[in-house]
Formats: sequence, structure tokens, C-alpha cells
Amino acid sequence: MAFKRAIFRVLIPSIWTILITFYAIAWWHNMLNIDLNLGIIRKQLPNAVKKMWSNVQENSTREKSLKKINVDRINRTIISLDNMPMSADGRCCENNDSKRYEVVPQKNSWITRQTCKPFKGPYYIKLENGKEVPYTNYTFMPLTFHSKYILNNPNICEDLPQNLTFLILVHSAVQHFDKRKALRETWANPMLLKEHISRLVFIVGKTYKSFVQRHLEDEERVHNDIVQGDFIDDYHNLTHKAVLGHRWMQEHCQNTKFVLKIDDDVVINIVKVIEDLLPVFSHSNSIIACRIRKSVPVDRQGKWAISNDYFPGYLNYPFEFCPGAFALMPLQTSLLLFRASHVTPFLWLDDVYVYGILVKIAHITLRHTDGLYNWEKGATKCFEGKRHCPMLFVLTSKPEQMYFLWKQIVKQYKDLYIKYAQIEILDNNV
Repeated sequence: MAFKRAIFRVLIPSIWTILITFYAIAWWHNMLNIDLNLGIIRKQLPNAVKKMWSNVQENSTREKSLKKINVDRINRTIISLDNMPMSADGRCCENNDSKRYEVVPQKNSWITRQTCKPFKGPYYIKLENGKEVPYTNYTFMPLTFHSKYILNNPNICEDLPQNLTFLILVHSAVQHFDKRKALRETWANPMLLKEHISRLVFIVGKTYKSFVQRHLEDEERVHNDIVQGDFIDDYHNLTHKAVLGHRWMQEHCQNTKFVLKIDDDVVINIVKVIEDLLPVFSHSNSIIACRIRKSVPVDRQGKWAISNDYFPGYLNYPFEFCPGAFALMPLQTSLLLFRASHVTPFLWLDDVYVYGILVKIAHITLRHTDGLYNWEKGATKCFEGKRHCPMLFVLTSKPEQMYFLWKQIVKQYKDLYIKYAQIEILDNNV
């Protein structure tokens, strides 16, 4: 009996000591967020507690990233238009193009980028409130501000009786022949408007399929409205395509008042743009009319994912930006965006890069436009109604839908199209 009492006297304090020590260690290891290989503790915790520990771990990761950022802050580069490249044409490597670029495989795609490093990182973006936001340590720059053209039509904006009102700048996939045909035959027809002269140019990349390239060259000989850059036409190279478009503007079309940048799956109510949006630009040459997105999450996984090397420690983008499907701007704004691309490291998300980062670098104002767009299903119902549909543009999935919606738009806005459009062109295409 005495022996049992002695054992209890020794074991009970020992057990309590072990438990207290265990929980103290667990608390020290990020508040019970330890693995123990088998994950026994994690499995036994309620879901709410798991979520709490997950947040603690995420905040811990953010703190570590910010500590590293603070260390790098001493050698940081604030991106500015004053930090132009070392040569006027933006070249940062030797003149051997084969050494300047590399093609990097992505998930089911490819990305073309420079191999040279023109500036020293890390790079920071300075916001309007003076806050310095860490951007990236990467020094890859957009290659299309000085790369060659494969196909070019430098005379699109020449030999006109007066200055252009619109240059319609279309980002098009190289194989989208039907979509380009639909745009030429509907609202983007350069002969459609009476007084507001417009021109149309499609920006595409290159393809490895020889039959697609031959078809594209045949199309270019007929229509003379295609510009092809020296980069693979891929979703991850849209930033190269965007920079090439603004570069082409600077080199070949400085006699336009406005640049209307769109994607090739868009139908626009062009007379509503003339009536509602053009007056917005009467007091500013540094503004973009678009649909503004705010507090957008920074995706680290999925279709729009970027690595932790970009905006480290941030859960949301620290600035607003525009989706690239529709953006209307004065010529001067386009030139500012192109200039800013010379000093800003590459990010493959073109919406964030062009209409977020470059906008901040060039001190451009974004103007939100209400009722900007909808998908074709909602738009069909809207344009079939008796009242004027407020939508400025519609995203379509097929060229056939583009033709159908165009007829519905003209029918509903008949009076305005009679006012602004060439009736004979309208009759032929509706």
C-alpha cells in the first residue's frame, strides 16, 4: 500500500509536469500549430480553431516577408519615369537578339522574356498617399518596346482628310480569323462613322503553325490592318502584346485623338461612347475610362496566379486597375503608358501591369464608367427591350453572337446611328 502511494506521489506530479511542458512548447511553436509528423493535434482541433491557427500562420508568413522587404528597402529602386533606360531605344543588352530573349515554359503555355537585367532591384511603387509598395526583385522587362515587327502596316493612320477620332486597338489571338472578320463588318468598320473618323488595327503574336501564319499573311494582304509582334501568341504574353500596341501608336499613329483598346470578343455601342464618354476627356489628357476593380485578391494559385516574388506579403493588390477588355483614353495617355513600360519590370497579368502599375508610374487617372458591360445572355435581353440599354460593351463567346447583338444595338439606338453613321454602310452590315 505504501509502495502504491509512493508511485502516485511521483507519477502525478510528473504527468502534470509533462503536460504543462508539452502545452508550453506547443504554444511557443505558433500556438499549437505544430505538426508532430502524424498531425494528431491538428486533426483533433475543431474547424474554427484550425482556421484561427491558419490565420496565425499566414500572418507569420506575412511578417517574415515584410522583414525581408525591410532589409531590402535600403537598396530599393522606386520606379519612376525619371529612371529611363540607358539608351533611347530601351536596349539593355548587346545587339544580339538571340542572346537577349528566352522562352520559358509555363503550365500549358509559354512566356517570352528578356535575359538581361537593366536595373537593380528590389522595385517599389510609390502610391498617391506616399506609401511605397514592394513590387518585385525580378528585372525582366517587356521585350516589345524595341523588338522587331513580323508584320507591320505603318500607313493605317496616313492620308486622311482630317485627324482621327478613334484608333481602335484590338488585342487578337492569331487564330481568331472569324472574330476579326466580325469586327470589320460590324461596329468597328472604319467606314461606319461620318464625322468621327476611325481606323482599326489588330495586334497579334507569332505562331509555330505554318498554315496559321500563311492564313494570317493572306488576311493581312487583303485588309492591311494587322500588326504582328516577335513573341509567342499566348495568354502569358499579353503584356508584351499590350506594350507593342502602345509602341505602334507612338511610331505610326500620333494623329488620333483617342485610343479605344478592346479585346476581339467585344461588341461596343459606339454611338453611346461618342455621346457619353468623349465629353469626359474635355479637361484632361491623362485619364482612362474603364470599369475599375478595387481590392482584388492577389492569386497565388489558379489561372491568374503570380508567385510570392510579386507584391510579397500582400493579400490584395494595393491599387485599383481596369480589366483590359475595354479602355478609352486620349493619345497622350497611351504615350505615357508606353514610356512607363520602359522602367517597369514585366508582369504577365496585362490588366494589372498596364492599367494598374503603369497607371501609377505615369500618374494617370482612372475614371469609372457605370453600366459598362455584361455577358451576351443578359445583353440580349437588355437590347431587346423598348428602353435604351445602358451597356457600353458586351463580351461575346462566338462571332455569330457579335453579329446578332450588333443588329439589336442598331435597332434600339436607331436615331443615334442615323445621326452618326453612314447610312449605306449601316444598311449593308445590319
